[in-house]
Amino acid sequence: MTDDMKRKIDDLEVAENPTLKRDAGSSSEEQPFKRQRQGSHPSTSNTCSCSEGSSPTSSPLDQTTDDSYDLSSDEPLRLKDKDGYFFITLNRIISWISGRACIVNGKCDKWPDKELIVKIAWSVPGRDLEATFDTRIREAVSEKDAGWVLNHIPNVLHSQDFASASEAFMEAGAPIIEDYVVHTEDQDMALCVSVHEKLHKLSELKEVLDYAQAIFDVVQVHRWIYDHAKILHRDISEGNVMWHNRDGRVCGVLIDFELSTFRDCTSRVSRLRVGTPVYMAQDQHDPATRPPPLYRHELESFFYVLLILAGTNILLEQPTIDAITKEKCYLAPDPESPYRSWLPRSHEFLYHAKRELRKAGRPYAHPSFDVLTEFIHDLQKHLWRGTVAKSEHRERFLLPKDI
Repeated sequence: MTDDMKRKIDDLEVAENPTLKRDAGSSSEEQPFKRQRQGSHPSTSNTCSCSEGSSPTSSPLDQTTDDSYDLSSDEPLRLKDKDGYFFITLNRIISWISGRACIVNGKCDKWPDKELIVKIAWSVPGRDLEATFDTRIREAVSEKDAGWVLNHIPNVLHSQDFASASEAFMEAGAPIIEDYVVHTEDQDMALCVSVHEKLHKLSELKEVLDYAQAIFDVVQVHRWIYDHAKILHRDISEGNVMWHNRDGRVCGVLIDFELSTFRDCTSRVSRLRVGTPVYMAQDQHDPATRPPPLYRHELESFFYVLLILAGTNILLEQPTIDAITKEKCYLAPDPESPYRSWLPRSHEFLYHAKRELRKAGRPYAHPSFDVLTEFIHDLQKHLWRGTVAKSEHRERFLLPKDI
């Protein structure tokens, strides 16, 4: 390993910053990114987004005009596959995931009947590319004849890697790539551009049981991927549970394998604490142990996805229109929620809050999610029983706390 790569990996182990760079009412780590369409480029920030596993952050500060999300007047994105070059018209920035990726709506004549999402993402030194995990999952699907799994992972239509942001701008040409060149201190970091079939956010669902179905589907496919593709996702959050309509039913989809690792990976990067803090397992907030991610941590994260969904939102009968994506949204913030104070808070705060939650009475859920309340309560009881059993097991066999 070169000294430069060691330095980049060491940079990942940054001091914790309790102030997350996202809106306090958001339940995912996505942030809107507004470009300054004329004149000088927006300022940049080098603040760690949420954890020691985050890549070096270099994201523009928000601007003020709604036009800054609109890319329809830009030059199209130029990509290449085995058939030659093709062009994607970029429409609107959906989000800027601080220090990691930019997500944009697009259209392409190559897939005329599909709504597209273009993801422009950094490749972190020492970490496998997201396309590597997608390939391994599809290989496992073929080996196990498990075609149902493909309904629950993103449909990646094209993926293309560039050795650096500068090379990406020269090859792909779109001004949004130029923003990556300008807003980074390290222009030699590799960049991956992938094209996906568009999916829907959870907030676009209007029935409680559809939310439950989407999350159940994702828990199921998550276990299959862990068992058969040998992959640990490492960023379970509400924002990474999406859905599409398949044969007239809601079908949950697990997205975003950027932070994933293979189960047998032993590199330093694989042991870093990564993900969206509010959804992390309580053990992962423990300043004394900081255990590496485990499968049981991810199961606990699904519990927090359900809890935060039902406990911080009101399910509306009539939707609002999202200011950024211009899409329907059936969720509104619940001002009575006791969990809104979790967004955003430090690892220390979340460690103690989740510890108390395990021992507390019935968890709070807004009445509009009442059908899920009993199920969430049952999960809470199992979580507490598991915590007690784990502690007793450690004490009996004198095991270290990071197991």
